[in-house]
Amino acid sequence: MGNDLSSSSTARTPISLDDSVCWHLYNGVNERSEPISIFIAKQTFTVECRRSIQFLKTIRHPNIIKFFTGFKTFVDHDSFIADCVHPLTNKLHTNDIDSSAKICLGLYQLSQAIEFLHDKASISHNNICLLSLYISLNGIWKLGNFECACRYDNLNRKYLASLKMIRYEECITPEENETDSTEFDRQEIYAIDVYGFGTLIRNLMTIVNVDDSLKNLLNDLQISLTEEDPQSRPTWSMLLKTQFFQIDYIKTIELLDRLPTVDESDLSNVVEFVFYLIFIF
Repeated sequence: MGNDLSSSSTARTPISLDDSVCWHLYNGVNERSEPISIFIAKQTFTVECRRSIQFLKTIRHPNIIKFFTGFKTFVDHDSFIADCVHPLTNKLHTNDIDSSAKICLGLYQLSQAIEFLHDKASISHNNICLLSLYISLNGIWKLGNFECACRYDNLNRKYLASLKMIRYEECITPEENETDSTEFDRQEIYAIDVYGFGTLIRNLMTIVNVDDSLKNLLNDLQISLTEEDPQSRPTWSMLLKTQFFQIDYIKTIELLDRLPTVDESDLSNVVEFVFYLIFIF
């Protein structure tokens, strides 16, 4: 897609974002009448927004906002075009996400995005919170707002301390205040976004109504994710083995995600098991 998407003739609808977010957001359509989102950096966060754009340019995952092209506004604000999304918090408060199944699926999708960042790209997001989440037109949860992100090799306490003004306060980990070392080991870096995921679940539970059995699972999960000692928090591989991620609905989604990679000899057994899970769910 070319920079013609940034044309002033493109219809734009402003989308409400929390004042603490570094962007202005507009939804509209491109010249082919395809829905798009337009993120325009707030002037006071130019450096942070440029960092976010650089990360989004190079990352491709179905649960991370998809960058199409960047451009400058007429007042020289850094901006970019992305797939059409809405802030997740807006949908939560309007009860558009009104079932336990949708919450389960959304949290599973978010876990896939964060696992990809850490295990495949060696990137820590550092601001996992509801304000960093968006939802696509077909209901897929997507991670955005990479202003605080950093590659493992460059991440230290000094870097995180410089971002306290724009990070969500509750996702700042206890270990970041330690003064005996400026460096993190790999497990500690991993644990930063694990902790943020836990605080996100805790905040989500204050907004949405879920059935009691799921509420208990989510409460147990957020407690384990927000352990004060980073070594006590689960890794992503451990997380996916917790009771929440073993519920039948999520197991079904996992199997459906895996179908394109299943060997033909195993396909009939996998499909049979998927139908069984769907039936009992």
